Amino acid sequence: GMNMVFQGCASLTEVPEGLFDGFTTINQFNSVFNGCKSLKKIPSGLFKDLSSVTTFSQVFKDCVSLEGVPEGVFTGLSKVTSLASVFEGCTGITVVGDNILDGCSACTNISSLFKNCTNLAKVSENAFAGATKVTSIASLFYGCTSLKSVPEGIFAPLTGVKTTNEIFASSGIESVPAGLFAKNTLATTFQNVFNGCASLVSLPDGLFTANSKVTKYDTAFQNCTALTTVGNIFGTNSSKISLVSAFENCTALQSIPAGFFDGLTGADSFNKTFNGCTSLKTIPEKLFAKNVNATTMQSCFQNCTALQAVPAGLFGTTTKTKTLTSMFSDCSSLATIAADAFSGVNAASGTMMNIFLNCTSLKEVPSGLFKNNAKVTNYNYAFKG
Repeated sequence: GMNMVFQGCASLTEVPEGLFDGFTTINQFNSVFNGCKSLKKIPSGLFKDLSSVTTFSQVFKDCVSLEGVPEGVFTGLSKVTSLASVFEGCTGITVVGDNILDGCSACTNISSLFKNCTNLAKVSENAFAGATKVTSIASLFYGCTSLKSVPEGIFAPLTGVKTTNEIFASSGIESVPAGLFAKNTLATTFQNVFNGCASLVSLPDGLFTANSKVTKYDTAFQNCTALTTVGNIFGTNSSKISLVSAFENCTALQSIPAGFFDGLTGADSFNKTFNGCTSLKTIPEKLFAKNVNATTMQSCFQNCTALQAVPAGLFGTTTKTKTLTSMFSDCSSLATIAADAFSGVNAASGTMMNIFLNCTSLKEVPSGLFKNNAKVTNYNYAFKG
């Protein structure tokens, strides 16, 4: 192997062409230039003879002076399966051009490839052309605070991708094209995908329409504090899906479109989904009517301090939902509750503990609010405060 051979050589400013020529049997090449803070350029064809190398992780990690990523930079690495974190922390990179994965026909993992490249502002639509075997792009642009947008077709070549969590987490993304994930039909998780994107303003209709195998949207948009509007982003998906804290602390979000979750018929958990959405004023009728397999809604709308009403027919008549603990607790502006809001909730051993705790603007409770909830066994502190 040749792991870490120049790691931490902070004064190294350049490497000669042909440096690795003839090393045809080397198979490990991790962290070779990791922490070479003065290295500015990568010579063309530097890795052309490394035909036996299989792992190539963190090779240029924290090379803060590196000025760019040349086209075909990885030419010769035909057996490499992982390029994880190769350019992580390279704060000097501002642009990523075309065909950077040329020659990496076996590569499956490009997770964290540009993580924390804080000055990266532009990525070519053809950056990942031909990379059909890649399965993980997790944290690909995590922390890229200067990256405000990406081309709609940037992930189109990555038809084998399954792991997509944290792709843009804590980045500077301001807008998202509707077809961004249209070709990634095998994706299974979008957990944290835009978590902490504090400049993201809106989400287009159809964003996840093609992604019918996804099982996790947990914290996908958590702490997107500028997000004001969302379209009908979900398609049809019968998988068992978790949406825990999906929009938690989206403090600018004002409304949810009708039918928002209708296609997610297998959705299981809505815990804290909109917790802390302090600008959310209304929620649509029948919001969970099609989510009959959802079992828990704990703290789903807790701390939605602008929410004024609980609408009619929130749940389907055959819903499996049984945990509604603190679902609307601390909604200090909540004034009205529709009489049939919970009429479908009748799963065994259900709980509505704290469901309206500290709802200080609530002046009356409609007659028969819980008349159809015979199997709910816990109403402790339901209206306390």
